[in-house]
Amino acid sequence: MRKPNLVAFLAVIGILASFTALYLTQFRKQSGNPQLPEGLGIAAAEEAARVLGNQGQVVLIVAEARSQNPDRTMQQAAFGKRLAQKKGMSLLAAEPMEIERPGTMGDDGLNQDQFRSIFQRHARAGLFVSLVGFPSLSNEALAEMKGQKIIVVGNAGTELRRRLQEGVVQVAIVPRVQPSVAVTKPRTSVEWFNLIYEIITPETVGARP
Repeated sequence: MRKPNLVAFLAVIGILASFTALYLTQFRKQSGNPQLPEGLGIAAAEEAARVLGNQGQVVLIVAEARSQNPDRTMQQAAFGKRLAQKKGMSLLAAEPMEIERPGTMGDDGLNQDQFRSIFQRHARAGLFVSLVGFPSLSNEALAEMKGQKIIVVGNAGTELRRRLQEGVVQVAIVPRVQPSVAVTKPRTSVEWFNLIYEIITPETVGARP
């Protein structure tokens, strides 16, 4: 390998190593960095407004009180604050979800029947935003949700990819495979979000590793 190429190669390795360290120290310890959960809440609200064309009612699915933590509280507050800034948007309900066991869509696990009942109670809502992931559901339950608009904040996985491809979920907000190299010194909540997370749609899910 020629010397200039070797220098360039080592520089790239150094950049990737620094981002990996940043990812491990900041993303995996979210409660120490309030800007990250705030960024998640803001991004979810912006996507809600985009999906509904800045006009409609939203049902927010959150963790029940005993499962709340500072990050979830900040996420929910940031979502509500940003949504309130959208003149044509309103929060119809904030529905608490019981978190019971590890699930296929994320680390928390969700009560499938309770999740389904939220959709049944608010069948006329314009959009559902889940800040706690999305459970593996029966074909019958998925058929009920087929006409709904859904945004999921959670961990990427085979099930979530499938729901995006099927059009059951319109937007997924998930951790990046690697931190973004486009953001070098994040300062704001939005910049922290762009460093650590990405937004996936049915049109872009196929391009993700």
